[in-house]
Amino acid sequence: GTLPTELKALAKLQHLRLSKTKLSGTLPSELGALTELVELSLDASHFSGSLPSELGALAKLQYFRLDKAKLTGTIPSELGALRELVELYLDANLISGTVPSELGALAKLQRLFLGRNELGGSVPTELGTLRGLQELDIGRAQLTGLVPSELAALSDLQLLELGQNRLTGQVPSELGALTQLILLSVPGNQLTGTVPTELGALSALVELYMFDN
Repeated sequence: GTLPTELKALAKLQHLRLSKTKLSGTLPSELGALTELVELSLDASHFSGSLPSELGALAKLQYFRLDKAKLTGTIPSELGALRELVELYLDANLISGTVPSELGALAKLQRLFLGRNELGGSVPTELGTLRGLQELDIGRAQLTGLVPSELAALSDLQLLELGQNRLTGQVPSELGALTQLILLSVPGNQLTGTVPTELGALSALVELYMFDN
């Protein structure tokens, strides 16, 4: 089945969890009328089409999961208005376009998963302003350009996954400042240069992957 547009009448709805279902079709723009939503979990489903820009009106949304579906189109820049967002999972879809720089405004974000898509473009330097970010995964997303040194400002970061892209340049020595980092993964890119000696300061690091560069 599909998501009925009549859901917009549920004005007090705070949690909408329809994960691991056989629901399909496109996401109705009427979801943007559910302004009390705190959680929107539609992951592991068969939803297709684009993300409605109207979702940017969900000002109280904290948890947004739409990973492992069949979404196409681009990531709406309007999602940068979701200032209460803590977790955003859009990985394992068919999303194209670029990572919107507007996501750098999500000051409360702790987990950002956009990998296994068809994005392209570069890693926005604006992501370096997400000071509460703990996990960042944009692996297997056809990204190009450099690994931004601005990511070194993410002092709480524990997971950085940028593998299987087309990133170039060197691994920034500044990443040695990420003292909470447990996993650093940049294999399968086109990186050059040497492994920065500064990475020796990553005392919490358990997994380091840089092969196939």
